[in-house]
Amino acid sequence: MPRWTTTPPAETHHTTLPIIRTPARGEFSGLITSPDQIGCPTHYWHGRTIPCEANDCEPCQQGNPWRYHAYLTIWSRKKNEHYLFEFTQQAANKIAEYREKHGTLRGHLLTAHRPSQKPNGRIQILLQPIDLSSIDIPRPVDIQTILLHLWAMDRQSPTNDTPRPSRAKTHKLNEATRPDPTPIATITQQIINHTTNPNGD
Repeated sequence: MPRWTTTPPAETHHTTLPIIRTPARGEFSGLITSPDQIGCPTHYWHGRTIPCEANDCEPCQQGNPWRYHAYLTIWSRKKNEHYLFEFTQQAANKIAEYREKHGTLRGHLLTAHRPSQKPNGRIQILLQPIDLSSIDIPRPVDIQTILLHLWAMDRQSPTNDTPRPSRAKTHKLNEATRPDPTPIATITQQIINHTTNPNGD
């Protein structure tokens, strides 16, 4: 039987968030709710971004070059909306340096814009700490689960020699599962070590 209630729950567990990218004109800003970024090589394939699956990767086999994309969860105070923010390796490098200096990204203000005002122009990132004494930001969410839900994939091991699951399946949020805590610099080095594609970023 349904568990009827006259009021919504105080908190919900998200299996998806709207993806936002830096606009060509203007800027995007918000408070980071995740403690760190997470990313992987991706392909633009049949009109959408999908993860590179190393040895079993069809786009790689067809000669489609990969690009690194990273993700953060960001809360817009103005819109009271939680977003999954996507960005490329150039911005990820700067964010990794900031994370190393400050110990966490959570609760820091991120502002992003494209100086060239072109849709694929280089992203300029500004990060700064702010006073959170009067701000109650949303709890962190599982970025890996959200991405795998969007990509229609089961949760998988980050090692490249693990058999890849079918994209036809999805995975429900599990409280016992958490994002891979591997630092972004380590993940990037693993990508360099395991990838021999000459067309990669």
